[in-house]
Amino acid sequence: MSLINQMLHNLEHRNASAEKIEPITSAVQVMPVVERVGFNNSRLLYILLCLGVLIIGIVLWMSVSNKPDKQPLIAKAPEVLLAPVDSIGLQKQPETTVKIETKGTFTASSQVEVLKQHKARVNKTSEVAVQTQGLYFETGLSSAIEDSTLANQQVGEQIKSPAIYSTSSTTKTVTPYQQSENHYRQAVNLLQQGRVVETLEELHKSLADDNGNIKARQMLISLLLENKRSDEALELLQDGVKRYPQNIDFIKTLARLKVDSGDDAGARDILEAGLIYSAQDAEYHAFYASLLQRNSQHDKAIEHYVIALQTSPSMPAWLVGVGISLQAVNKFHDASSAFRRAQDTGQLNPQLSQFVEQRLNQLKSVN
Repeated sequence: MSLINQMLHNLEHRNASAEKIEPITSAVQVMPVVERVGFNNSRLLYILLCLGVLIIGIVLWMSVSNKPDKQPLIAKAPEVLLAPVDSIGLQKQPETTVKIETKGTFTASSQVEVLKQHKARVNKTSEVAVQTQGLYFETGLSSAIEDSTLANQQVGEQIKSPAIYSTSSTTKTVTPYQQSENHYRQAVNLLQQGRVVETLEELHKSLADDNGNIKARQMLISLLLENKRSDEALELLQDGVKRYPQNIDFIKTLARLKVDSGDDAGARDILEAGLIYSAQDAEYHAFYASLLQRNSQHDKAIEHYVIALQTSPSMPAWLVGVGISLQAVNKFHDASSAFRRAQDTGQLNPQLSQFVEQRLNQLKSVN
């Protein structure tokens, strides 16, 4: 093609006519078109267009692939660098990362589980965790820390003020014996203050709660006797002896009341019935011996005086008593010995001392 163009250019230059050109063109043989390797303008334009479309597609694909996830907390979260949390009372740990897989919003209880995982799975710090740390703390973990701090503050207030805890109220069961003891202790306090009337009321309440409170019964009987209320005391004593026949204090007190009322026989019967419980009670046996002596039962009186003197051999009244019964049964030597021993104690009152002196003089004349 370039050869033909060259020829045409030469002809124009020489101002050749159309006739002369025609035989030349006819003589020129048309050569076959041979495709040469290269790029023409249309192909270049097509290639550029394709490249443009490809570049646009790549740009769109990259913009779509780089679009942030709308729900970062629903998917698996990246490794997050947890800061030490002082508000929930744990020791500070070095800054490390931990993988947290969770859905929804953190709560104070889930924060504790997160920290447990943090201790169990400590890894090296990663760049991804550092990059996402700010966003993650702003969304979930920061609110969890605030909730945990508030919860611990409330717990601290509850510890300082235990009364705010709601506990089920339980009524303590008080037994009748405990109620009776409470009234008895109150009576003791009132008696120390000299408030006898109120003391008697508390003692009656004590026995009403528990009739078996022996201390309250004994105290009440003593106060009734001191205040000349013998009938009430006698009633309490009789009831006490029936309920508690082994209580020798009740028996002795009831027998004395009988003696004071002139009923020696009744007193002897009461003491005789209680002998099985008296054991070696010296006062009990001496009291019973004196009643036997009044009834001229000197042999039995000597027997019980001897039992009493085995416990208290220097009791002057009991020595005088056994001396009288010994003299009555004609045991003069033993009687004189008993009277002398009573005199030697130096504890005889003037009247009893004079009586002993008279008895010794009688025994001297007999001997």
